[in-house]
Amino acid sequence: MRYFNSYLRSLEHRTRRLDLRRLSLHADLIEQRSHGAAVPFWELMQADFVLFLRHHLQGGEWRPNTLLYSDRVRGPFEIFARAEAVGQFERVKGVLGIRAKSDLQQLIQAFEGGPT
Repeated sequence: MRYFNSYLRSLEHRTRRLDLRRLSLHADLIEQRSHGAAVPFWELMQADFVLFLRHHLQGGEWRPNTLLYSDRVRGPFEIFARAEAVGQFERVKGVLGIRAKSDLQQLIQAFEGGPT
């Protein structure tokens, strides 16, 4: 997955050189390019979050660039809202690569304990 989500040092350099005062030029570019795209930006954010969780659950690393814009989302991401329904969690656990709800609960507890 490193090929899809590699750190873009050139964007950091550009941000500093132009004194753009942005948290992430990478996130800004993804958001701007989503305008008029077939996939709404909130769905990209949801996918980014799922990849972040999946990688942490499997000991990997994923930088969720788009989540800087999470204040634009009201409520939970759709995939997790649906997972609360009986039987729907089975689909979500397959996507996350876990066997039981307790696997996800352990990750949440680890996040609550501080940065991972």
